[in-house]
Amino acid sequence: MKEKLMVWFNRAVIYLYAFALGIISKLYPFRKCKNHKVHIFFPQQIGDIILFSNALRLIAEKAVCTSSEPAVIFVRKEVADFMDIALPLPKTLRVITLDMELLTKDFFYFRKVKETYFRNIYSLIIPNTSIMGELVGAAASAERKIAMCSSIRRVRPLYMRPFYHFAYTDLIVADKDEMELKRYCYLMQHLGINRYEASMPVVKSFPQKYAGPYFVICPGSSLREKIWPVERFVQITNALLKQIDGKVYICGNSIDSQYGEFITEHSLVPERIKDLTGKTKITDWISLLRYADFVIGNDSASIHIAAALGTQAFCITGEFDKNQFFPYQVDRHPVNRPMPIMIRKTQKCAYCRIKGNYAGYHNPACKKNILENGTALCIEEIQVGDVLKVVSAKEFE
Repeated sequence: MKEKLMVWFNRAVIYLYAFALGIISKLYPFRKCKNHKVHIFFPQQIGDIILFSNALRLIAEKAVCTSSEPAVIFVRKEVADFMDIALPLPKTLRVITLDMELLTKDFFYFRKVKETYFRNIYSLIIPNTSIMGELVGAAASAERKIAMCSSIRRVRPLYMRPFYHFAYTDLIVADKDEMELKRYCYLMQHLGINRYEASMPVVKSFPQKYAGPYFVICPGSSLREKIWPVERFVQITNALLKQIDGKVYICGNSIDSQYGEFITEHSLVPERIKDLTGKTKITDWISLLRYADFVIGNDSASIHIAAALGTQAFCITGEFDKNQFFPYQVDRHPVNRPMPIMIRKTQKCAYCRIKGNYAGYHNPACKKNILENGTALCIEEIQVGDVLKVVSAKEFE
């Protein structure tokens, strides 16, 4: 209880500190910067950095051309590790890891980060607005604070709404139904980079490690409410193994091991299942997805990696972030590279996480289901037959 109180106390202090600095920067705009430092604050996950990678490469290249200062991006450690191994980015790009959880829980850590990295810079770029982005944007001393948001404005939490007014100097609004790859066109145009086009991201390929034929199941996700009931992954796995030869590999991190074990234990043919959750290095993970016949999973990094590698992916996704991540929208359809196929149920309460900062906003039944079962209703309403129909039509046509 004491620890929780300390966390809430620290958060309150962080919010007040950022709020005060934001007001000061609004009243007395920062106009003394003599450098051209470009700092990018990116607190999102691996799947998000994959979608941002094409834009990031051009931003890094421009930074080197226009000044002697390399672009700097601030990310989570696991994202930095993935970028180093898997993404073809300029060597000039500087990557700094931050503890994103601690950033909103420890005032002294927040202030240290602010004083060390977000003082006296020319441009602060926040590709996707978030509560964390608003706090950093408000507290930063930058001549330009550039961010992109959806045309649907977030209405919750109420205490964060004022931050929109002074966290950024340049707020770029993208249409709510445009996918991330398309949205970055607006950001790049605002930065004066006209070479960008919405195209499929690229992930480095590695030699084949796992013998085929096989398909991959990805039962985990970064958020619990995104996860399709694991019992249905068992059913879809059993159904597909009756139709095709070969094996099925289950991939994910160590947290997903519970799902891998459950699927294996309840499979009709456990000898044809290999649980790799929590057991793969980044190169193994990529190799597994690269040489799979197809991949089925929740909205997660594995789906975006598979898509970037040219492997057919089927994504079970909800309506809470409707159209932001799926379906893919590109300016030119890549030749012989399948686009990921999404499986979802249309809901009246779509965009709830964009509006209210959490899945189930303004839908008591969904919120209750998340609390009791951990899954959003728009995910839970997707049946095994829905997934099997889409997969069979594509793979066995």
